Amino acid sequence: MLRFSVRAEMPWGESVRRPVEAGRAAAEGGELRSIDRYGRIMLLAAFLVMLGGRFSLDRLGDYPAWDLRWFGACVVAVLAYAWVTVARQKTEPAVKFGAFGFFLAAWTSWLLLISFWAPPNARVGSYVNDLVLLLGLVGASCTVANRIRPRAVQSIWWWLFFAGLVYVAAALVEGPGAQGRYSALGGGPNVFVRVMALGTLAALFLATVRRKHWVLLSVPVFVGGAFLSGSRGGVLSLAVVALIGAVPLARRMSPRLRGTLVVLGGSSALLAAFFINPTWFTALRDRFIQQTLVEQYDSGRSDILQGAWRLFTEYPVSGAGLDGYYGLVGQLAGWEYPHNLVMATAAEGGVIGLAALVCALVAAMATLWASRPLGADALGFGLCGAFMLVASMFSGDYYDSRFLWFFLGLAVIEARRAGYVAADAPRQLVKLLP
Repeated sequence: MLRFSVRAEMPWGESVRRPVEAGRAAAEGGELRSIDRYGRIMLLAAFLVMLGGRFSLDRLGDYPAWDLRWFGACVVAVLAYAWVTVARQKTEPAVKFGAFGFFLAAWTSWLLLISFWAPPNARVGSYVNDLVLLLGLVGASCTVANRIRPRAVQSIWWWLFFAGLVYVAAALVEGPGAQGRYSALGGGPNVFVRVMALGTLAALFLATVRRKHWVLLSVPVFVGGAFLSGSRGGVLSLAVVALIGAVPLARRMSPRLRGTLVVLGGSSALLAAFFINPTWFTALRDRFIQQTLVEQYDSGRSDILQGAWRLFTEYPVSGAGLDGYYGLVGQLAGWEYPHNLVMATAAEGGVIGLAALVCALVAAMATLWASRPLGADALGFGLCGAFMLVASMFSGDYYDSRFLWFFLGLAVIEARRAGYVAADAPRQLVKLLP
């Protein structure tokens, strides 16, 4: 009787509804974890393909020169299909990319279109492959990152951190190359310095947000690796981003963490004299001081940019065509490409391509500016994108800008996902204009 009276006082069906709702919540939580897991695996595959750069089968031995990026892209496509199958409608609400996504697609589409009037000696097939892979990998990665929870996206910081450690170990094993410059895993010094810089930013993020203070021990190693690369543009880009992000990062750090960084930096500077190889010091002094300041050696960048500017003045509207710099200037002077993303787009894509590039960058920056105060994820990805943008002014071609668009896309996603921006980037940009 007592048991019956207790049940009679409860609302009709309440005793059944509560266990059912609890079971439904547990099932939905399991589905979300499964969605995040599949999305994280797909992001990791795309990250590794982009990190690997251009890698053909003939580098492994006497094999055909097959572009392994396409194999990686197929793996990413299969994993993306598996994620869609699992996710269906049970994903995070997607945010709009706004003008950034539109102009990024317009920029790559225009570069593909100008292949129709490329000069005869241009390497059109190779560049078309690069642009298709760039758009596919970045688009697929940002689409998945847009529909999984931020906690799953944050795994990218660990990937950057461990990638930096692997590259440092590989560089020390391989030893210095030409002019005493270090590189790793088949990539040049300019690739090596980018991995070192991104590893540094990843370590700072993990220490600030995840409270993994032990990762700070890698910061002197990464910074030292950046200098050992001998890439003056890469080191300058890291310094610029350090100045931009110093205050926002410091505000998010605890007093204890800021003190740890100061002590770690001072200790590293004092102990550097005991650990730096004299050969390294001599090579760095010659590269950064003697060649740059005394001899004013710029690796021919001034001549390269002059050639790109000349092409832009000759073909100002629609450009000289895809890889037109090599076909008309580079093959005669011994240069592969302009080593500057903006000038390459202007010379080969004209005002139309340049406008699409600038609008994509401005749209991303306007979104981040309008989203202030930025969350930790948006700030970190934005700083990574800023580093890649500055670095692309000194080296690299179109495909080498893949991480620029990848990180800017993630920054836009996290900024909009935080709920700070209600309007699209163009309307936010209008508010910023005087």
